[in-house]
Amino acid sequence: MSDKDSNKQVSSPDDEVPHSSSIYRRMISAIKERCVRHRRAMITAVALVGLIGAGFQGYAAWSLRDDRLPEGYQVMGIQAGGLTPAEVKQRFNEQLGKWKEIAVMFEPDRTEAALNKLLNRQFSLEELGVEFNEEAAFKQLEEWEEGGFWTRLALKRELADVQLEAEAVLNDQKLLNTMQHAYGSLIDRKPQDAIANYSNPLKPTFQVEEPGIELDEHSLKQLLLKKVTAELKKGDQPDHLIMLRMPLITLPASTTVQMLEERKPDALLSRTIYDVSHLEERELKAVSASAKLLDGKVLVPGEAMQERSFAVAVEDQLDLRDSEGVYQAAAVMYQAALQAGLAVAEQSPSSMSVSQVASSADMESAVIRPELIVRNNTKGDVIWQSEVHEGKLIVDLYGKKEPGVSYEIETIHSPENVQDKEGMNLKRLSMVKSQELEEAEVSASSPPKEIYRIKRIDGKVVQRERIAVSMTRHMRSTYSY
Repeated sequence: MSDKDSNKQVSSPDDEVPHSSSIYRRMISAIKERCVRHRRAMITAVALVGLIGAGFQGYAAWSLRDDRLPEGYQVMGIQAGGLTPAEVKQRFNEQLGKWKEIAVMFEPDRTEAALNKLLNRQFSLEELGVEFNEEAAFKQLEEWEEGGFWTRLALKRELADVQLEAEAVLNDQKLLNTMQHAYGSLIDRKPQDAIANYSNPLKPTFQVEEPGIELDEHSLKQLLLKKVTAELKKGDQPDHLIMLRMPLITLPASTTVQMLEERKPDALLSRTIYDVSHLEERELKAVSASAKLLDGKVLVPGEAMQERSFAVAVEDQLDLRDSEGVYQAAAVMYQAALQAGLAVAEQSPSSMSVSQVASSADMESAVIRPELIVRNNTKGDVIWQSEVHEGKLIVDLYGKKEPGVSYEIETIHSPENVQDKEGMNLKRLSMVKSQELEEAEVSASSPPKEIYRIKRIDGKVVQRERIAVSMTRHMRSTYSY
């Protein structure tokens, strides 16, 4: 072996291992270096974020360092941005004072001389019950004052776009009380019906109707609130006087002159004359009082009148009871109505007390006596005129006469002449008739068997109405037909 060869190093197994371990070490070293750099970047980022947060918080704290409200906030017509809640409340109180100086004057909504008195009064908003609702606005201001950092931060974003208008509310009862006290019947007037004076039934005179008025309360509240709200939007520059039309409702009269003209009588429907010269003083006094009560009585179409209530009214007036003359006169009312063609009906006395039913001492007869009801079944007013003159009771009945219509009463008596011994002692009314009719008639003391009311048109019989015999009032306390 040569020296050259001998100088060559003999390689060990370890020397023959590849350089992979060094590469690995270098990779690990690089990764560690990168992690260190990343950690430093993360720390720097976190520090930067903290710095920014601290700066933002510092800026926010600086911007919210006092009570000043955020820009853009408007409340009750006041630009509140940059003001403290205390300053806003002060300005509101100043503005409220100007609002309270607003006066309201009402003008009539129609041309009526009496309503011009509305212009004589002015009212403050307080008198009219107008109040201002500042509760919502003051609640926001209190939240701002009492709120911490985060509360104010939230409110700052929320209030920046808020424009809270002033709100007027109305005390309804106070408004109505003020109107009633100030104007009374001027704006609360009942309608007056037209009135007919039938002193001369065929030529009546009329008092013209007057419509009534009343306050339209709902419309008044709406108009007032609308006007006041419009003034509040003007802020601290409202008008000093509001003119408001008083909303009134017309109440028409239920009876007008035109209606009375259409209903006025055009004819004498019936005339009955009775001899009362033979009556005793007490009875004659009752008949005279009955005639006065009946005189001028008007029944409108559809209205009814009760014979008994009419008679009892006279008894009360004269402080009489069981007066024969009173019921005789009431029966005269019935007879005139029957001859004039008015509707006559009976009402059972079963629900009436004995003292109301009749004036006879014979209670058995009294109980069976029915009540008579006369009803105006025509299209016009019916007017009674009655008086006692020279020993005669004269009853006239006026109304609208149907063309060609006439009525007559047919009475058929029993052939027996039934005598009523007690009745013979009573003084009865007797109709004034000719001598021939008196001789032809059956005795007035005999009870009628049948009674008919005959209706004729142009002389021709068109109806023969049977009348209940009890309607003849053939009782001791009344006369016989």
